[in-house]
Amino acid sequence: MVLFDATIAKLRTTDSTPSITQISRKSRSTIIAPLKARPKAPCGWQRQSGFDGNRFHARNPDQGPMRPGLRAHTKLSVVAISMSFPQAAGRDVVRSILISGGAGFIGSHLCDRLLLRNDLQKLVVVDNLWTGLFENIAHINDPRFHFVKSDVETLQTSETFDEVYHLASPASPPWYMQEPKRTISANLLGAFRLLDVLKKGGRFCFTSSSEVYGDPLVSPQPESYKGQVDCTGPRSSYDESKRCTESLLFEMQRTQGLDVKVVRPFNIYGPRTRFDDGRAVSNFITQALSGRPITVFGDGLQSRSWGYVDDVVDGFARYFWIDETDYKGPLNVGNDREISVLEVAQYVSSLMGGVPIVFEPSPPQDPTNRRPDLTNAHYVMPEWSCKITYEQGVAMTLDWFRDQMKARAAE
Repeated sequence: MVLFDATIAKLRTTDSTPSITQISRKSRSTIIAPLKARPKAPCGWQRQSGFDGNRFHARNPDQGPMRPGLRAHTKLSVVAISMSFPQAAGRDVVRSILISGGAGFIGSHLCDRLLLRNDLQKLVVVDNLWTGLFENIAHINDPRFHFVKSDVETLQTSETFDEVYHLASPASPPWYMQEPKRTISANLLGAFRLLDVLKKGGRFCFTSSSEVYGDPLVSPQPESYKGQVDCTGPRSSYDESKRCTESLLFEMQRTQGLDVKVVRPFNIYGPRTRFDDGRAVSNFITQALSGRPITVFGDGLQSRSWGYVDDVVDGFARYFWIDETDYKGPLNVGNDREISVLEVAQYVSSLMGGVPIVFEPSPPQDPTNRRPDLTNAHYVMPEWSCKITYEQGVAMTLDWFRDQMKARAAE
């Protein structure tokens, strides 16, 4: 029974299809794969021994040697492959899940993945449609899916949830720099409200950001890097609200045992990005499709690591619920192929027959580089990697934008 006081709308969707395989040591297996060597644990990690001991424990080097009975060497394990929907590892009961920002670019893709879970009883999306779009979730036709239009900070409900996913926040500089108070509120006060609706023993998953590293002096950036940030600069409403929300959640974990998972996604692009999003890839594509010159800010030599949305959301799914791990985060997730903004502009231009490129002054405090150190990600999620190259991803994204423009023109 739905207990939300706000209006809840059920949306329609296309039929979802089950995944072909699911990697799980505790699932009902139909095929037993060959023995497979596990990767060696990187520094600062421990692996618990045992057949289903693919559990990882963050270890501060200052804490001394590993505890007895825990090893960090290569082991052999049997991998079970199940022809079923992905579900939370080791969780056989049905789950009620809330996702804030679920109508957004990334959130809507995560909704699609969550709805493939066979342990899902209810999925509630809370979104005020500030930067999210109703059309991003209009394809969903699942009786387990419910939409609530509301600010996450002021969500009115007496219901509690087994899992909470907090994605509510603008992620594009033009948006969060225009409304800094609202940005801070969505991240930090939104987290406070969502902690209230989390069941005791439930899991809280948070999408932080690579922006917590500021304009880094270290490349690639590991999770241990403290960053070079300006806590009062024009980008600080986003950067610092992400950092402060991380602090809140990890302190809740330390003092109250909160089950928390935190990811730090790097640059993401792909279908369902807003036309007026304001970030590089979508800007370049929409300008080129509209017959306008492509605008590059600064000299274009600032680099980014462009991750296609399907690859990144797959990483989220594996870390948040598919792959069993005790590692709380933060965890870098993204593509570690570093490419300059100018190269991407030139590539989009070439796909459109040589659209001219113009240069404008750089925005304030635009980071010079972004590249994730994925050592921990590859250890926590050994089956995961970004498989779509930026050339393939940009071409697919361009096709999606072109189709959207044609559909809008036909309306």
